[in-house]
Amino acid sequence: MAILDTNFIIEYLWNVPYAADMLDVLEQRGEILKTTSINVYELVKGAERSPNRDKDIERLYNFIRQLEVVHFNNETAKIGGKIFADLAKTGKMIDDFDVMIASIALELDETVVTKNIKHFERIKGLKIETY
Repeated sequence: MAILDTNFIIEYLWNVPYAADMLDVLEQRGEILKTTSINVYELVKGAERSPNRDKDIERLYNFIRQLEVVHFNNETAKIGGKIFADLAKTGKMIDDFDVMIASIALELDETVVTKNIKHFERIKGLKIETY
């Protein structure tokens, strides 16, 4: 199963070839495609500010409807708090949203599909796939 990160979804919607190729690979492997409510927030925030707002919102919502959206909850909050503390100890902090996305992926034993390797690789035990 795969959690699609914000940067992946943006590149896919912008018709970036390697993102489309990666989606094909995931589908051929029979992956259940997911994203998180955190990613949806980031995506909608960007689309709402777009000069092509109506078109971008429609494309985004049509794509999201095809995914299972998983949510931040009490268990993922506990995992996220531990991730934050571990990163703080090493001085290698990352964005809170990335911590939340990673905590969801860890709780569900999912792989995050992203180009944001620099941040996500700091999290112990997180499975990452890049494209």
